[in-house]
Amino acid sequence: CLIFVVALKDSLSTKKGLVLGLSIATLLLSDNTLAIILMIANIIVISKVKKDDVRHEKKEIPTLDRVDTSDKSVLGGILCLVIYFSQMFLPVSASKTTSYIISILFYIIVLVVCILMFKDNLKRDIKLLKENFKAYISFLLPKLGIMYLSYIITSVICVYVLNQGVSVNQQAVESLPLYVSFPLAVFWAPIVEEILFRGCLRRLIKNDKIFIVMSGLIFGLLHTMYEPTLFGVVTMMIPYGLLGGFFAYFYVKTNNITTNMMCHCFHNTVVM
Repeated sequence: CLIFVVALKDSLSTKKGLVLGLSIATLLLSDNTLAIILMIANIIVISKVKKDDVRHEKKEIPTLDRVDTSDKSVLGGILCLVIYFSQMFLPVSASKTTSYIISILFYIIVLVVCILMFKDNLKRDIKLLKENFKAYISFLLPKLGIMYLSYIITSVICVYVLNQGVSVNQQAVESLPLYVSFPLAVFWAPIVEEILFRGCLRRLIKNDKIFIVMSGLIFGLLHTMYEPTLFGVVTMMIPYGLLGGFFAYFYVKTNNITTNMMCHCFHNTVVM
């Protein structure tokens, strides 16, 4: 209804972010085929609409320096990645309660280490996100629309055309109690995974294109490494890799890690 009102008032050019946000939300949450088709059309059309530069001057996102790439910061990034992947060697307990306790303690340690290693960037980025929130949203929404179209298309191909079913990663999340899975997915993962696979990885890779590709591949592999077959790993890695690649692209363009956390949090909330 809101989109219809905006269209009738001939305000598409000035309400572009609102229409894109509503379209993406409806596309992800609706189970009505007609609504999904209409929202895809909305996203495509609104992406082509030019904003009225005379009536509304567009505020640009801040131009920020890239993340520190000194030897000290690079070593810190490597340390964070090593600590994160050490979860593969956590002891397995026969007791579910003990396993949960060990996992939660590990997650807290990783979160604290990542925040400490990236605290200077986080202070700067949080401040700038607050001051330029509308500019960041206007910049990100069209790109989120393209990201979700790509993600949905590749997911449909993997699940229905290639008969891959639900990924092991998704099954693992769904098997956890909600009081564990929700904070992990919506709060822990956006902070830790963005610091690690965008922030820390950026310290190691200076070339933009290589960084985007490598970040997407590592992010995709991380979420599919426990698939039972190699074919499953390769195919299910495509939608996850696309997400990781888009998040890396956002970071290249903004150099603000909190914009990535915000997008990642939104995505995981929808998935949950």
